[in-house]
Amino acid sequence: MKFILVITLCSAAINVCEKPMQIDPPFNSYKECALFGYTMSSEYLSKADENIINKDKIYTKFWCHESPSI
Repeated sequence: MKFILVITLCSAAINVCEKPMQIDPPFNSYKECALFGYTMSSEYLSKADENIINKDKIYTKFWCHESPSI
């Protein structure tokens, strides 16, 4: 099995998420995928403009989709 990371940016202020993005390449385990999702989320929020994060209440949402056909 391979796992594909899918991540999106959301705004709690207006209750909307952007179109999800698939991150390549696929991961060999769920754990690798999940840890990378947390790393990407942390890096994005750390680098993004603090005023925008606070005003729009930005957060990330991600999941690891299992794909047997890869």
